[in-house]
Order: sequence, then structure tokens, then C-alpha cells
Amino acid sequence: EEPAGRQGGEEPAGRQGGEEPAGRQGGEDLAGRQGVDLAHLGEGASSKRPGEEEPARQAEDPLGRIRSLLARRQIAKARGLLDAHLVRRPDDVRARMLLGDALRLGGQGAEALEAYRDVARRSRDAHLVEAAVYEMGLLQLHALGSPADALDTFTRLRKMQPGGLLRQELAFRLAECFLALDDFRRAERALRDYLRTYPQGVKAAEARALLDELHEKGWR
Repeated sequence: EEPAGRQGGEEPAGRQGGEEPAGRQGGEDLAGRQGVDLAHLGEGASSKRPGEEEPARQAEDPLGRIRSLLARRQIAKARGLLDAHLVRRPDDVRARMLLGDALRLGGQGAEALEAYRDVARRSRDAHLVEAAVYEMGLLQLHALGSPADALDTFTRLRKMQPGGLLRQELAFRLAECFLALDDFRRAERALRDYLRTYPQGVKAAEARALLDELHEKGWR
């Protein structure tokens, strides 16, 4: 069985070792593709003087400006722009995804969870829905300390989008859920499934280290 996998997040990622598209590289924020960490794209060297085109560009792409602010962790300023944007365009699901990112980065896990859930409910974009649900699972697993809820969320996402862009990340997160629940037998099986499907995956080294730890401690 190929692990499935992604809210929120998005566009096809690069090939991992000639295999499957990957999402978060080494555990980086999913917001990297849909949100904050891609803010630098398109902002390379220019023949113009610094800042000469910035006001016009930002006026044309307000969400790009917000992503840039979040990437620099200027959360309060980003929230101000987001709130104003959502007053004008309350149905802009990509802005609502960024709202989830801003809340998450600001340490408001429960509020971020609801924002991502709202995106998953509203959006008709399968990649955005995948990214939002994935972010929900990560919050439940890590920030909110609810691995059982995270397992349910990730399992549901796998059924919803078995060929999703985040299937590699999802396969590893399922193993993390089992570990957090002390279900070591299922965790071992999930880690082996991940390595069999993604032997050169971004989490392959970590998966092998976790398997070694399980064997050393004799957990079954």
C-alpha cells in the first residue's frame, strides 16, 4: 500500500530521489509552499533601485505582501493586513489559509486549527484542502498534544486524497502518531512502509533512526 498524503499545501513538489513528490523538506512548514516560506520567489535582483517597484507590486498582490511579513515573523503587521483584506474579501480562502498560518506562528494553536478547518470546508481547491487538513493534523499532533485526533485527521486525509501531493509527509506523520500513542507495533509497521515506498525520502534517515531506537529498547 502506498502511503497517501495535503492542506494547504498545493503545487507539485520536486521529485525525491526519482520517486514521489515531497512536501515539507525535513519537516519545514507546509506554509512554505502555500504560504509564508515561498514569499521570496519572484523577489530576486532587479535593475530598479531597491523599493522602486515595491508599492505597486504589493498593491497588486496583497497576499504576497502578507506572506513576506509572515516569513519575517512580523505577525502583528501581517494580521492587520489580513483582517483588512478579509473585510473586503471574506470568501478569499487563500487569505484564510494565511490567517491560519499567522495564528499558528503566533502560538494560537486552537484558533489556527479552526482557521484551517474553515479553509478545508470552504475551498474547492483540492490542493488547498489537502494542505489545510494536513496542517490541522500537525497542530493536533504537536502544538495541541492530541495524537489520537491527529491520527484520525491524517487517516481521513489519506482516504480523501490517496494520491495527494503530501502523501510522503503523511506516511511519516502517521508513524509519529503511533509513536505518540505508544502503539509501537503499528509505528514500526508505518516506518517500514515509509522506507519501502520512499527509501530516499526526506524523512528516510529519521525513520531509520526511529526503527533502530525501537529495536534497541525492545518495544513491541
